[in-house]
Amino acid sequence: MSTTFDITKDVVSFAVLPPSATIAEASAMLRGSGTPYAVICDAGQPQTLVQERHLVAFAGDVARTLAEVLSLLPPLLVTDQEREITLADLKEFARLLQLTPQPPGLLICSNRQIRGVIPRGVVASALSSALPLIGQLPRRLYGEIAVPAHTYICRKCPVPQPRRRPRSGDEVPECPRNWLHGPMEVE
Repeated sequence: MSTTFDITKDVVSFAVLPPSATIAEASAMLRGSGTPYAVICDAGQPQTLVQERHLVAFAGDVARTLAEVLSLLPPLLVTDQEREITLADLKEFARLLQLTPQPPGLLICSNRQIRGVIPRGVVASALSSALPLIGQLPRRLYGEIAVPAHTYICRKCPVPQPRRRPRSGDEVPECPRNWLHGPMEVE
């Protein structure tokens, strides 16, 4: 049995919303986009990933802009992995998706471009199919054979702070929300 999972077929498209849009405008744009996911982008830099349910929570404040409620929306979770992910990655993604407020999924970014969205249900489904494999992972005397990649967080961003899990564990990523923040810190 393989301990990697191909997620390419499960990556979905997204709409792009400007932070200057009001809640009412953003809801209308998302409904008209034909996709359940929207990335709020400021000058091409992703701020967060939302669904209609996140915007409905502000139904009483439809005149407020997305920029005004950005700190109340889910944290941005980013991965560089576009194809196969390991069992360790799946377990880490599941941990990250348990944050409060719960993010709707993972944003795939590489070379400062957004490639797509991995919905949280896809991670849950892959993890449930991987449960029989967890006990079969090869171990050495002192634990796992491979050192897992770190998850990084940008502490310069306001709450909710973005988190990123790069494909290679030896590379410190830059903040996906504001590249001027520079390298992220290990969480």
